[in-house]
Amino acid sequence: MGGDGGVVATSRRYLRGAGTADHTADCKRTSSTEIAQAEKERLQQMMKTCAITGSSLLLNNNNNNKNIVACPYGRLYDKEAAIKALLKRKKSNTEEQGSAAAAVVDIGWHVRGLKDLYPVQFYLDNNNNDNDKASCPISAMELNGAHSAFLMIYNNNQQQKKDQPNVLSEKAIKEMGMNALQEEYGPFERLLRLAPTIANGDFDQICQEWVEVREQDEKKSNKKKKKRNKKNNTQESSSSKRSKIKHHTGNQTKLTSTARSNVAAAVNSNSVFSSIFKSKKAPVSDKEKKDNLFVR
Repeated sequence: MGGDGGVVATSRRYLRGAGTADHTADCKRTSSTEIAQAEKERLQQMMKTCAITGSSLLLNNNNNNKNIVACPYGRLYDKEAAIKALLKRKKSNTEEQGSAAAAVVDIGWHVRGLKDLYPVQFYLDNNNNDNDKASCPISAMELNGAHSAFLMIYNNNQQQKKDQPNVLSEKAIKEMGMNALQEEYGPFERLLRLAPTIANGDFDQICQEWVEVREQDEKKSNKKKKKRNKKNNTQESSSSKRSKIKHHTGNQTKLTSTARSNVAAAVNSNSVFSSIFKSKKAPVSDKEKKDNLFVR
């Protein structure tokens, strides 16, 4: 192989960059196992830490994990950190409009406000240990990113039962069915996948679904706005008509009063008119009226 006639390189393991020689300069590879492991670690990180601060989400039975919220993309946040991020973004938009600093935010622009943050309540199972683990209340599977987890989202008119977990595993959803879940946990609007995978296209699907949801919300908002404007226009039209009628009535009253005053002035100024419209009889006193009451 070295030109001295000693060895002929017929085996593949001698060829540069072949097989598992990932360390070579001209062939750097990442095995499918490493990719799967990295994705698994990423999902575990998403299910246990805040997407803004990176700190661990507190899971304990004392606060019933009410400090956790989820965005439409299935990311988990500490509620306080999410509120601070929204306030920071609002302040940056107000004070630094058009600047580059206004574009730097801690929370995604897909979160418009608190209405796009959904409360998350895990079912906690400590297994007689000090460490509480988020688990599915039906299948008892640990929700650590290794198994798909879904969040039940309720709208404003559909209130969730107090202190009831609202995160289930995909296995439990398939086994029970949507109708049984609606009866058990109350009527919810839809299911949101938490910590979606990127490789399988789950994240892209969630983004597309969120676009459709926003379009539907915008249509409903426009419909309500048109209805409200129509109602306001009707009220303004009625008010305008009443004002015109009132103005017309006022003018008629004014004209009548003017005509009466003109007639009275003409009668007083003309003796002929005065003799016609005024009686020549002397006024009768109250005593005379009483005396003449029974005289007939």
